[in-house]
Amino acid sequence: MAFFNPFRPSYVQDPYPALARLRADDPVFRSRELDGWVLTRHADCAYVLREQALFGNDPTTASGGMRAHVEDARAKSPLGSAPTLGAADPPIHPRLRGLIGRAFTPRMVEDERAVAAEVAGTLLDEVPAGQPFEFMSHLAEPLPVIVISDLLGLDDDERGPVRAWAQALVRVIAGGELPPDAYREGEAAKAALLDFLRSYTERHAGDTSKKVISILVEAEAQGDRLSLDELLLFTVFLYTAGSGPTAYMLGNALAALLAHPAALEAVRTDRSLLRSALEESLRWDSATQVLLRFAHEDCEVGGRKIT
Repeated sequence: MAFFNPFRPSYVQDPYPALARLRADDPVFRSRELDGWVLTRHADCAYVLREQALFGNDPTTASGGMRAHVEDARAKSPLGSAPTLGAADPPIHPRLRGLIGRAFTPRMVEDERAVAAEVAGTLLDEVPAGQPFEFMSHLAEPLPVIVISDLLGLDDDERGPVRAWAQALVRVIAGGELPPDAYREGEAAKAALLDFLRSYTERHAGDTSKKVISILVEAEAQGDRLSLDELLLFTVFLYTAGSGPTAYMLGNALAALLAHPAALEAVRTDRSLLRSALEESLRWDSATQVLLRFAHEDCEVGGRKIT
């Protein structure tokens, strides 16, 4: 009988044996615990990602009971029903992407590359020479947070509070069985972050620093602008989607190199290999282990009826 529990510590440590067993036993697996289907074959996953008429990012368009569940969760959430970039379908997704994309020019990305290199150097300079240190907590985790804060245009004293508000909202977004305090903290975090964004936009009116929040406040396409709620959600999205996965990618890449000494020595000897080594590490052990899609209607995948 097929079995799948992604919450077990052994799965988190190394998911690939469990995924291989599931792919052999039941590649289109109905999970009662997840209330959804788990696909483990490349062809099935590619089909779902490709067929956008049948499957989407927005759970409120799902068939079956998922829509009601999500709408109930959003009704309780302090974030309400404002759309997010990661959970939107056309025409909402192209609209958000078009407005947000105005902030991420090639020049800005190149500038932040230099910031990231400087921050990494500063963090490593704090390590006593020749002494061991904890890679994740000292480098991999703080590096993307500091870079994202700079990207947004936050001052040093603003970074801690904004990140804390974002994390409080993420706990609510994640859903599940949450204590009442979590929702109260989420409401307080939203109010604080909205107040901050209002104050920020007033203080930085006409700002020429070309940081993300300032650009997005001014961004306009065909007479359309981001609402304050959409700006808030993007700030939360950037912190969560940009910091955690980046830290995990760095950790996974280092672990892979340490497990393969010959590859590590090759990269040390020839630094031109570093870019391709990092790109390959994303495929070898991805920091993202799941992509969600929601069926718009009853359909069939891999010989199984999806309802």
